[in-house]
Amino acid sequence: LNREYIGPSFHLNYRYTQILINFYICWMYAISMPIMPAIGALSFYVSYWVDKFLFCNYYCIPPRYSDEMGKTCTKLIGCCVVLHLTMSLWMMGNGTIFHGESVSSTSNNAEEEDYDNVSIRGALSTRHGLILFVLMVLFVGGNVYSRVLSSSGEKVMKCLRCLVCSSGSKARRLT
Repeated sequence: LNREYIGPSFHLNYRYTQILINFYICWMYAISMPIMPAIGALSFYVSYWVDKFLFCNYYCIPPRYSDEMGKTCTKLIGCCVVLHLTMSLWMMGNGTIFHGESVSSTSNNAEEEDYDNVSIRGALSTRHGLILFVLMVLFVGGNVYSRVLSSSGEKVMKCLRCLVCSSGSKARRLT
């Protein structure tokens, strides 16, 4: 009789996939449709309460999951920032979507611009495109720097201590 009333098992990997897809789509197109983050927040809110209700009333007791899937999904959000900045640079660099002030000293006439050809140079020639590119380079550079520093930072510090012959604090060496 208990088997008749036990619900199906909850598949956490499918829910994480759905949530990440919603997050990526909302932030990928957020620059062209500013309502997308609000729609995403509403989607996450509804998803939270529906899942909570289904956990309490429908699904069977889930097995114990490790925190690895959550940590992996958190790392994937950093990729979304790069994707958001790339899509923003592409959309704002296209003159037919967003026309902005040029950084170069030459004047841009509307008749001279080629709206069919979107290039990196065209995207970086506007002030907003250059700012987005600098933000993307800083974010990617900061992530690479932190990953390299976290993986080899302790080894580098040991080598530096060996090179300067300091095994302890300055106060201890003076005494």
